[in-house]
Amino acid sequence: MDYLSKISEQLQFPMDRQFHVLKHFVDIDKEYEKLLRLSYSKEEINYILNELGSYFYKDFSENPLNLLRDLLESKIDAIEVDAVTNNLHLSYSYTKSEYPDGIGLDNLIAIEELSPDEVIAIETKYLGGNKVQSIKSEAKPTWELHIIIAQQSDSYTIITMFPGMYAPPFPDYKNQSKDSYLKNKKFWDKHIFIE
Repeated sequence: MDYLSKISEQLQFPMDRQFHVLKHFVDIDKEYEKLLRLSYSKEEINYILNELGSYFYKDFSENPLNLLRDLLESKIDAIEVDAVTNNLHLSYSYTKSEYPDGIGLDNLIAIEELSPDEVIAIETKYLGGNKVQSIKSEAKPTWELHIIIAQQSDSYTIITMFPGMYAPPFPDYKNQSKDSYLKNKKFWDKHIFIE
C-alpha cells in the first residue's frame, strides 16, 4: 500500500473542519446545506460563506465533501511535511486548458506587489478575531489548491482546504510554538487580503 492510499483510508473530515473549509465557497448545493443544518444555523452558514478570503468557483466544486472526493482521485503535485507541526501539506495545480477561468479566486496578495497608492489604501480589519490587512481590489483567478492534514498516530484529519497561494494560519503566540508563530507572522506581515 502506498502512502496516499494510507492517507485516504484513514482520512477524517469532521463537521467542524468542513464548516471551516466552507469559508472558501460562495455558495453550496441544497443537499449539503441540509447536512450542515443538522449542526449549524442558516445564519452561521451564511456568515461563513461571506467571510473574507479566497474561494472556489461553484462549477469547480459545490461543497467541501465533493471537493475532497474529487481530490482523492486527482494527482497530487507535491506533499510536504511541516517540520514544526508535522502536518501534511498537499498541493494541486490545474491547467488553463482544464479550467480556463481558474478553479476559484485568490484573495491574497504580497504587499510588495502593490503600487505606492495601493499601499496607502491598506485597511486593517478583524477576521475571526485576528487583525488582518486588506485592500479593495480585484481578486486574481487561481489554478492552485492546498490541503493541510494533521497526522495522528493512527489517523489523518483535514484541517483546511483552500484555493490560491499557500497561506499559513494567522500568528497566535498563545497557541503556537515560537517557531510556528514566527513563521506565520513573517508571512502575514508581507501579505494582505483583497476585498
